[in-house]
Amino acid sequence: MDPKAEKYPVQAMLTPFQVIQLTCGSFLPLLFWVFPRIMVNASQLDAQWSVGLLVAAGFVIAWVQGRLNHRFPEDTGIDYLAIVFGKWIGKGIGVLYVLVYIFFVAVGIRMFVFLVGALYMPNTPPFVLIILFLAVSVYGARLGVQTLARISAIFNPPVTLGLLLTFLTALFEYTPFGLFHHIDNWFNVFNGAYETMPMLFGFNFFQMLSPYYKKTKRSFWYPVISMVMNGLLIMVGLLTIVTMLGWELVQRIQWSFPFLFREIYLEGFIIERVGVSMIIISVVFNVVFTSNHLWGLATSWARLFNLPRDHFRLFVLPTAVIIGLIAWAFNLERTMEEVVTVYLAPVSWVTLLGIPICTLMLAVIRKKGQPGPPKESQQAADKNKNGQTVSS
Repeated sequence: MDPKAEKYPVQAMLTPFQVIQLTCGSFLPLLFWVFPRIMVNASQLDAQWSVGLLVAAGFVIAWVQGRLNHRFPEDTGIDYLAIVFGKWIGKGIGVLYVLVYIFFVAVGIRMFVFLVGALYMPNTPPFVLIILFLAVSVYGARLGVQTLARISAIFNPPVTLGLLLTFLTALFEYTPFGLFHHIDNWFNVFNGAYETMPMLFGFNFFQMLSPYYKKTKRSFWYPVISMVMNGLLIMVGLLTIVTMLGWELVQRIQWSFPFLFREIYLEGFIIERVGVSMIIISVVFNVVFTSNHLWGLATSWARLFNLPRDHFRLFVLPTAVIIGLIAWAFNLERTMEEVVTVYLAPVSWVTLLGIPICTLMLAVIRKKGQPGPPKESQQAADKNKNGQTVSS
């Protein structure tokens, strides 16, 4: 562990539920509202198999992230890159991570602003929405990871539950189209998963949480549980869109989920028009997502400059300004979709799977970090063997 990294007291540690919800809210929003069209265009009639492959890849990512955090329980992802690869190579990889994630968050904000502006605020200039969106996100990021975790624990479960209930409502209200129960083309299956991998962009955020939660044998499953929750949302969402709208219509409609939401009514519900409630849900969904990554990026900059983690506030506003300028530079939605599939797709496979797997393998080979179970869990096990009482 870097001696300059400050020690956080036990009472500041995140609870298991907070870690899971914070991780859930840190990936998915980039492509969630538009991914059915991208996946169906890439995989054609094999989209239901492609989404299964994508979720399976997500479980591999979650397993690797969990192993890395257990091996380096008191270091952020930026710190243990330097430990495993060496100071300069590790920091170089860390800088690349930060730059890629700045671009990734900017594209996500621009896509969301385009969605809100095109469907609900057509007369509002995009830069106004970007400024308002980032202002709220900056305020949230400056509050720190403990506050962000509490916010995620409050808002993320009802958002996820609301989306799942909406999808299930659509399944019961409309006559579904049929799904194909066999694989038509294996290349299409892999291609669909390949082009939508940027939807899992943000999972690396979990590496930044390593010093902030207590490591136990059960904590290894936190990222896996997060992937189960979001993976269920991805799979149910795609199946709902395909069965409700049909294969051809999904390929023609850019914003398939908002289109579906605007067509659903829940009689007797507090908000009868689901499309209105989805505006609120999507704004909360994306603000929490952006705040999380602003904090993660600012903390990464602090560690790259060998500053304590609690100096992250120095970098929140400059990072937000850079993200806002990049987001504002995208004027055409079609350009953004091409950026996602042509550039972010290969980069996401490298940053989510390639580098973490190489980091874990090299850490094992070079015997870096802490192999085996966490020390506290091992000490507790030893006390139990000796007949001593272990307090919780």
